[in-house]
Amino acid sequence: MENNHLPTKLLPFFWHFVKPYRWYFITLLATGVLWGFLTSATPYTLKLLIDKLSGISELAATPIQLFLVYMFLWIWQACNHRLVDWIWLRMLPGVRRNIINSMYNYLSGHSYHFFQNNFAGSLQNKISDITGGSVSILRKIDDGFAQLIGLIIAFTAMFLVHPNFALLLFCWAIAFLSVGAFFTKKIHKLSHEFSTARTSMIGKIVDGISNMSLIRSFARRSFEHEYIAFSMPESSR
Repeated sequence: MENNHLPTKLLPFFWHFVKPYRWYFITLLATGVLWGFLTSATPYTLKLLIDKLSGISELAATPIQLFLVYMFLWIWQACNHRLVDWIWLRMLPGVRRNIINSMYNYLSGHSYHFFQNNFAGSLQNKISDITGGSVSILRKIDDGFAQLIGLIIAFTAMFLVHPNFALLLFCWAIAFLSVGAFFTKKIHKLSHEFSTARTSMIGKIVDGISNMSLIRSFARRSFEHEYIAFSMPESSR
């Protein structure tokens, strides 16, 4: 994949690498819609079955019919999960490969001075972080979309049962999102600091391993040990 003019914005960057697998990704979003429907329909069908067995339901359907519908929805939900796993298996290796190739091609175009002033391990770790982070965010996008659809369907179902139920769900969702948004900035800052320190630490470790013969020749093992230990992020010490 060509790495010329790579997008610098987050979503266009993802789409640049997902585009060759767009039909897989679209199918993945469709499974999210299906998941949202099944998440509400399956327990509701079970509720109808229990009501029918308890004699408090006036539905024309028989308990056997409701049980068969419930089993159908349950099997459909299991198949949907397996389909999601299959799509990720088909899509993720290619996305990872394209990101790594593009990042390496971009990195290899830098000057000799750049490589003299940056640890090889740090550069390699940045490529790994970009690749792993991109895959993780893609999964979060899929999960977030599926959960949003599930929330909308659940909200609609509760509103049809009683508007107060829908109001309670809406208030809970707002409170949950508000708490998450409140801590996002702090988490982002700490995550950036940890990633920077971790990248520096890995760069020093790789540099030390690459020059181990010189370290031993000058009896600098103790110094290098303290040098690397001091560079570790606090949560790794």
